[in-house]
Amino acid sequence: MKVSGRLDFPTVGRSTLSLFFSAITEADMEFIVADMSCGGCASAISRAIAGIDATATVQIDIGAKTVTVASTLNQAQIVSAISAAGFHPTVAQA
Repeated sequence: MKVSGRLDFPTVGRSTLSLFFSAITEADMEFIVADMSCGGCASAISRAIAGIDATATVQIDIGAKTVTVASTLNQAQIVSAISAAGFHPTVAQA
């Protein structure tokens, strides 16, 4: 039996990269923050989330009282950050 000493780097790299990127995939999460009432509230929430994940994308709708976050962090971590800013978030049901 003859064994080749050549590696197929595109295949090896592809599997390694797919494992790496699947571990850092961002997930969209939506929260209801009933006690958010103004731009100052929205700014405080945005800063709190940026404080734990500077790469997170945060979209806030003050009128609907929703905060949508794309982050590699989990829901509990985002809820904790919003709570630490003085608000009472709940996870929006899909």
